Amino acid sequence: MSKKEKDNLQENEFTASVNENELEEMAQEAEEIKAEEAAEEQEEESAEVKSEEDGDFLAKEAKEMAEQAPEYTLDIPEDEIWTYQIEGLQAPKINHSYANAKKSKIAVVLILLVAISLSIFFSVRALKTTEYTFSAVDKGGFELVSYVNPGNIREVTVDYYINSDGTRDKTKPITELHDYAFNCDSSIERINIGKDVKRIDGKSIYSCWNLQYVDVDDENPYYCDIDGVLYNKDKTEIILYPIDYDRTRRLKEGFAHLEWECEACGRKYDGEGAEKYKTETNAVAPEGFPEDYKCPGKDGKACPSKQSEYYWAFHSELEEDDSTKDNPRYMWELWGTTAKYDSDFFDDYNLKTRTYVIPSTVTKIGQLAFAYSNLTDLYIPEGVTVIDNQAIFKDEELKHIYTYKTETPIEGTFYNDALPQITEFYHSIPDGVTTIGSDAFYHLRGLDYIYIPSSVKEIGHHLMWEAVYKDEDTKELTGLNEVFVQEKEEKFKETCDLGQNWIPEYNNGLFSKKVPVYYGEARKTVLFSTIYPGVKSFTVSYKASEEYEGYELEYATNNAFDKDNKTVESKGDDTTIKVEKLEAEKEYFFRVRGYKTVNGKKEYSAWSAIRSTRTWK
Repeated sequence: MSKKEKDNLQENEFTASVNENELEEMAQEAEEIKAEEAAEEQEEESAEVKSEEDGDFLAKEAKEMAEQAPEYTLDIPEDEIWTYQIEGLQAPKINHSYANAKKSKIAVVLILLVAISLSIFFSVRALKTTEYTFSAVDKGGFELVSYVNPGNIREVTVDYYINSDGTRDKTKPITELHDYAFNCDSSIERINIGKDVKRIDGKSIYSCWNLQYVDVDDENPYYCDIDGVLYNKDKTEIILYPIDYDRTRRLKEGFAHLEWECEACGRKYDGEGAEKYKTETNAVAPEGFPEDYKCPGKDGKACPSKQSEYYWAFHSELEEDDSTKDNPRYMWELWGTTAKYDSDFFDDYNLKTRTYVIPSTVTKIGQLAFAYSNLTDLYIPEGVTVIDNQAIFKDEELKHIYTYKTETPIEGTFYNDALPQITEFYHSIPDGVTTIGSDAFYHLRGLDYIYIPSSVKEIGHHLMWEAVYKDEDTKELTGLNEVFVQEKEEKFKETCDLGQNWIPEYNNGLFSKKVPVYYGEARKTVLFSTIYPGVKSFTVSYKASEEYEGYELEYATNNAFDKDNKTVESKGDDTTIKVEKLEAEKEYFFRVRGYKTVNGKKEYSAWSAIRSTRTWK
């Protein structure tokens, strides 16, 4: 046998040996797998047997409980059992459609629509006819919860419960006004408060835009009014200055004839100027005035409800029109918005109708007391200690807040009546105020000076929010763009409870900037003492301050100081300035400021409050 044949034979024997070994291993693995499957089947059979045994046990237990349970019968009358066997009732159709099913659905939908429409109709009708909502309170009294104006009611009396037929039940007195009892009413001009009302919240009469007068029964032991402004009985708190109170002042101060009104409106005017109104009647509408804006049958005169609408729609046309120059001035001219604006007349108007002196007895300015008012100047007595939340909220016309001193009680709230009794006054809030509430000076963009005295121990959140803005012409921050505090910063923050965001902040949506606060500052003003009118002259007396080396007085024939204005100076300890060679029987406006010399240059304080006097003949 050759060597090659031997090698092939050995290789075949080795291969056969390997194959035999592999077969043995595979057979052994198969036996093991078979044994495992048999074991699993046995376990499953055991589990099924156990489950059947458990099921039999539970079923047996349930059967025993059912056998032991007491028997009972439902006591339901046969005629109330729902069954198709009731005479006249068809058996329910299961999986079968009803005849005329589509028509039935349409009918159901129509019935629902009619029902909903009627519900809405009667709901709206109820709102329009049900003016008053009352609720009973202690000791037989009632609370006025809300009043809904049907749309044409100008005067409302709150004294007794109003029955559904409109009659008053005098056995049910109104003793309280709920929060927002009068809310966002644009028709009411006068509210009369009965003698039994003993609780009026600061929010009871809210946003009544045309409210001009609040009259309180003289027998009421809790509240009173001073010429239509609401106070508590002892006049220590002012509660409500009606939003449109300047119209009340306008009629009393001789400006009634300026109102551009239809005779058909039936308004009554009192006070000086009413006769002039009757003789001059109404202003004739300018050329081109749309017919829709005129009073029917009034010879081309304009309707009051349309005058503002027309003015804003045709502003430029009115500015250029001279056809009305001989007619009474329109009310919008008083706001300085037309080419016929008269600054002297405007100053006089503001002084007499939009300047208010709070009586000297007041120690608290209540919540929302002057909210949305049109005041330009507010005089606060030095005895005030609390300025409540939102006290002077969003009076965008307010330009000056003054504090005054007096040696005799002041109750006359008209500036000319109170002026002779004021001995001193100064800018901003009083020394002695301890609490200033949240949003108290919100959106007062007409103010440009605010001073926080050291007496203040609590300031609410957002005190002067939105009181600073960017002037569109100058691009400068305007309004309350700086704040002055009497106390040093560290002590002020230690002793005063400061609300969030009490400092004015300009925010245009992209970025925000808080205005600077100057701590440890003196009040920048001059304190007046007395004014002495004379023959073609007047003399001003004031209190000197060690801070200044001299004083400058500026006077003019209007309070804008842009007409015939001149200045006079005094130096040293001289506390009087006399102005001579003036016109007789003429009103002059004046203001004073102090100055000191720094590095050879005069530095001036802020101007004092503006005062006026009339010379003698």
